Amino acid sequence: HYFGNIEYGYSDLHQRQDPKLLRIHNAEGYYSDNQYYYFRRDHLGNNREVWRVADNKTVQITHYYPSGMPWATTQEQNPDLQPYKYNGKEFVEDYGYDAYDYGFRGYYAAIGRFTSIDPMAEKYYGISPYAYCANNPIRYIDIKGKAIYIINPNSTVNVGIETMRQTQSGQALWDKYANSTTVDVYISAQEFPEGATGVAATIQDLRGRKEISKNKINIDTNHAPNFSAANGTDVSQSKGRKIFAISVDTKTASKQDKYYNAETIYHELDAHVDIYEANEGTTNGDEEHSIYGVDYDENNNETIKAGSDADIIRQELYQLQNSGY
Repeated sequence: HYFGNIEYGYSDLHQRQDPKLLRIHNAEGYYSDNQYYYFRRDHLGNNREVWRVADNKTVQITHYYPSGMPWATTQEQNPDLQPYKYNGKEFVEDYGYDAYDYGFRGYYAAIGRFTSIDPMAEKYYGISPYAYCANNPIRYIDIKGKAIYIINPNSTVNVGIETMRQTQSGQALWDKYANSTTVDVYISAQEFPEGATGVAATIQDLRGRKEISKNKINIDTNHAPNFSAANGTDVSQSKGRKIFAISVDTKTASKQDKYYNAETIYHELDAHVDIYEANEGTTNGDEEHSIYGVDYDENNNETIKAGSDADIIRQELYQLQNSGY
């Protein structure tokens, strides 16, 4: 049972008596039994190890098959310590269920399939409605069992996305494009080349710019080197829809906190996807920044307009940080 980021259980589940605090979750780990625990993650956001602060000890180790099924473990690896594993999702083993809770759907990693039909199945006629990440779990992750594709996932970027989605504005914007029937968004993570500026960038309407070739992203990296990781991505599931590519610099993001990265990802989605679409593709980058609520002077100093989208998301993230998330 959950109340926000607090997880609790009952000594008698049927009578629901004597509630007991199990964990207080945060983006990096959790607190339980007067101890702090932190996750060590891989590039897919999988919790590979759990580290206990008090005695500086690794207290859980988990290895995975490509589909997410945990390998057979020994008692020394302590598999039952906590259940949050592949993609950071809860592995539910009750009564032999053995599936991950992805929010909208359960995921049965033993066969690499969701346990219910994709609510967006009509967008992807060429893919089974039960398939996980277009049958490519090495390249993609599916944060909530719905669309918006994460290419070459990175744990720092994943935490930024999850943090953004803890805000009202961030969740609403994410859901808008996860449910869109006209636009698909592909988010990639890579180290930007030396000399590149900014922590993220967006290329709009790849199909209209003729940067899709044979149903794969084919961006001219001579002009846009920040998007090399996106090239070769199969977008056949996005037939008939506009495609937007967002790239996040892993080197810069790793030096920032999760709130900064959350704001960065929101900025790209709001200013360069949502505002661009609302203006039917007639805006340029400077105009999108101005509508979003960010202006820059000749020295590149930033000014945020009161009441703008930029101001609202910053306030929501500030409140989230003060809440202890």
